[in-house]
Amino acid sequence: MATRCYLDTCIVGGIVKENLVPGELIAVRVLLRWNKDRRISLVTSDVIQREISDIPDHLRFRHEAIYYLANASSIVPLTPLGLMGLPGMRPGSLRLRALQHLLSDVPDARHIFAAWKSGLDYVVTTDTHTILKYGEELDRHFDIVALRPSELVERIGGAPLRE
Repeated sequence: MATRCYLDTCIVGGIVKENLVPGELIAVRVLLRWNKDRRISLVTSDVIQREISDIPDHLRFRHEAIYYLANASSIVPLTPLGLMGLPGMRPGSLRLRALQHLLSDVPDARHIFAAWKSGLDYVVTTDTHTILKYGEELDRHFDIVALRPSELVERIGGAPLRE
């Protein structure tokens, strides 16, 4: 089975806004290629769909296009509840509340909860303000490994990226 990686909204936004640093942009390109080749599976949840739907209409198209293209070959089936079908993602969940307390950003906590609930291998993000800042705690207490795209490519590919 391919390594399953949760794609955070900041990656989609970084592609659209063209504000990923060069090393991360190269790594995202590698991850998208690996996803196409089924070496990995890039996965999202309905959390990212909700975040994109909140973007003003005149800016939303490029976000949606990147989102749908990245998920075109996802092995996770679509369900009425979202791409990963998360019936247990209730606001009262103890795990979700603990994540919200740690991260202090409700959407980020929901992304991590979705990845945890689905048993994914990694969360791919460039979010240094919350997710990566608390990476050790997420790994230790929630068994979630959050990495920058370049770190994930090095971990899976076995060699550092060259620009």
